[in-house]
Amino acid sequence: MIYDLSQLHDELLVAIPELASIKGEAVMGVEGKGSTVRLRVPNNVDETAIAAVVAAHIPRTILEKADLAKTHEIISNRVIVALIKAIAERIGTTPIELQDEIKALL
Repeated sequence: MIYDLSQLHDELLVAIPELASIKGEAVMGVEGKGSTVRLRVPNNVDETAIAAVVAAHIPRTILEKADLAKTHEIISNRVIVALIKAIAERIGTTPIELQDEIKALL
């Protein structure tokens, strides 16, 4: 995927307010080119939240052409996948095992 870096920057600020600048000093940096993106964030920022925002990112150029219902489904699925991966890593299991446990609870 080709990232819209300006849009991703704005999405991160909305989702994670502590990334906003403090007294005019930048707290976060978003750089990249094409399908590569590099983020510079403080060490104490929740990586799960960052992963969810990046996974849900769909550049405006794609959104403008997309069916809104399909776009919502894509965003929801990307967020769910990112969260399952992050939680599985945090608790020391695999995403598949965690997904199986979640299904068993439902």
